[in-house]
Amino acid sequence: MTDSSGRFRFDSVPPGLRRINVVHPILDTVGVALVTAPLQIAAGQHVELVIGTPSAQTVIALKCSPAERTSGPDALLGMVHFAGSDQPAAGAEVVLEWTDYNVVDKKKLQTTSRRSIAKVGENGQFHICGLPRDLSALLTASMGRDTTSAVQVHLSALLGIVGLELPQPATVGNAAQTESNAKVEARVAAPAGAGLAVLTGRVLDPHGLPVAQAEVSVAADSLAAVTGVDGNFVLRNLRAGMRTVSVRRLGFEPMDVPVNVSGTNPNAITVRLATLVPVLAPVNVTAAYAQEALDRVGFTKRKRGAGGWYLTPEDVASRNATQLPDLLAHAPNLRIAYYGSHAAIIAHPRGPGHGCVNYFLDGSMWLAGRGIENSIWPSDVGAVEVYEAGFAPSELIRPLKICETVVIWSKTKLGL
Repeated sequence: MTDSSGRFRFDSVPPGLRRINVVHPILDTVGVALVTAPLQIAAGQHVELVIGTPSAQTVIALKCSPAERTSGPDALLGMVHFAGSDQPAAGAEVVLEWTDYNVVDKKKLQTTSRRSIAKVGENGQFHICGLPRDLSALLTASMGRDTTSAVQVHLSALLGIVGLELPQPATVGNAAQTESNAKVEARVAAPAGAGLAVLTGRVLDPHGLPVAQAEVSVAADSLAAVTGVDGNFVLRNLRAGMRTVSVRRLGFEPMDVPVNVSGTNPNAITVRLATLVPVLAPVNVTAAYAQEALDRVGFTKRKRGAGGWYLTPEDVASRNATQLPDLLAHAPNLRIAYYGSHAAIIAHPRGPGHGCVNYFLDGSMWLAGRGIENSIWPSDVGAVEVYEAGFAPSELIRPLKICETVVIWSKTKLGL
């Protein structure tokens, strides 16, 4: 092993023809094998050797064609594995998203959303070329219904290197599973019990006091937990990987925390929620004040575009709904399904099975899925937006999952 200054030493090497192999996770990630030329070593000889790793320019020239580099000098290289088995996630899709800022007419700031997509190869490697210098972006990897948490990437040099872990595919498929996913699962099937992880933790307020009744969930898992009076929670039977843990509690800013959930070492995290949004004392809310709040969150502008279905604060109040499904009962492309005494909001069928629904609460993605019906009450709702799949505004789109979209604005967020 090299020391902190890069030095190494081999003692008592038998004479003969030898090579030096240099192995490092970063070299594996960029797909570079570093091997010296043959060295003829005689008995009693002391050999001093300086080994150089390839420069960023060399690596980019190896991985990116001249055509790919015309749009920008930088590149992002990485590997995607399945957690637990460390098998390459061949065929997974990697998405890099960022925003370009341009000054128009020397006074207007114009923003443009950008996206670059790469496929993961058989060896688990991917590369994205032609990126602009000094780039800040979000990177995710996905396969099937599984998506890693978004990783913040900042390219301050020519070359960025990153590794991602996807949850281990389920070993038991269903009849609707695609042939490609079935092949992947057969290739990387984990031993019995592998990938079943436990996540424990505690949710605190800004002063370090426990927050009760906060909902904690992990992206792409249907399980959710509610914190107790001590703020503690436990999530069991999670699939390992780089996941997004979402914490939602009305009156607090939503919190999404990236966590590398391990199937071998139980994780324990502490989530400190952002500043409590103050709730106004009871007042007579005027139409002008409510309108100002809707303008502030972009509701009015989107409603003017007539691209969705909307409930204003007056509409919400007039419905006198006691449960969230009742409030959305007349929304297009949505319907209410009953599972015993439980009512759930689902989309109208699209092809085989049911369509999916993406939820946003106060502008942030709700990742707990079906549990939203038991977490938000109509008395807490200030306004609602509903969009058909594929027609939601860009700021209200969940990457890689095109579904019906329901956007809920709480009275706390609107200050109503």
